[in-house]
Amino acid sequence: MDIGKFLQELKQNITDALTKPVPTARRLAKSTDLKYGIEVVITSLLIMSLINFIVSFVNTIYKLLSGSSTFVEIGIFMVGYIVALIIVILLGLIFSLIFTGIVWWVGKLLGGKSRFENFYGSIQVPNAGIIILFYITTGILNLFSMFVSAAFRWIGVETLTSLILFLTGIVTLLLVLIAGLGRIYYNTIFVKEIHEISTIRALISVCTPIIVAIGLVLMVIVFIIAILGIGMLSLDRIGGGMLGKGMI
Repeated sequence: MDIGKFLQELKQNITDALTKPVPTARRLAKSTDLKYGIEVVITSLLIMSLINFIVSFVNTIYKLLSGSSTFVEIGIFMVGYIVALIIVILLGLIFSLIFTGIVWWVGKLLGGKSRFENFYGSIQVPNAGIIILFYITTGILNLFSMFVSAAFRWIGVETLTSLILFLTGIVTLLLVLIAGLGRIYYNTIFVKEIHEISTIRALISVCTPIIVAIGLVLMVIVFIIAILGIGMLSLDRIGGGMLGKGMI
């Protein structure tokens, strides 16, 4: 595979997908396949990981220069990054296959016509664009926050440092919300055009795995709370029994 040609083509496809989603979805549905989708996912995950690496490495170097870190910690960071990169790519691929598979399957039940291979290859393009833009933006934001905070610490104004970190967190949350809504918007358009179904049916297809994921998370939270509650009740009974015996 010609990597340079692939990246140039991906850049153009992402630009078209985010600026002209309807005709781009129709075009990609006829020219992409499962292999292309996997290549797009891996590329977006590598770019995401590279941006995270740059931000984390700059932060580690800053700690080293300020005396709060050592070369050993930098070595551990490098090894940890390589391991994390492999895990991120594997989990990212698995998640994309499961998520896209659910969206495709629900759309198929609602009258969709696309084959999974074409569907997967097409819909990963706008997703990759959103991921890359999100991490570029948050990466720049975090680097800016890091340097401004370091400057305030250097002049001894800790209050402003805390304010900068707080504002960075707020802006990051807003970017997460925008990216999430953007993904739903573009995925709905792509599902509608690729599957040749109505907008409502496409939206249902896109939202189904999100609702399922939220439901699973809530079930886990309820389960944990229930286990903790049972544990607390058991401790209370044991404690009450011991107290009663002590009084006797």
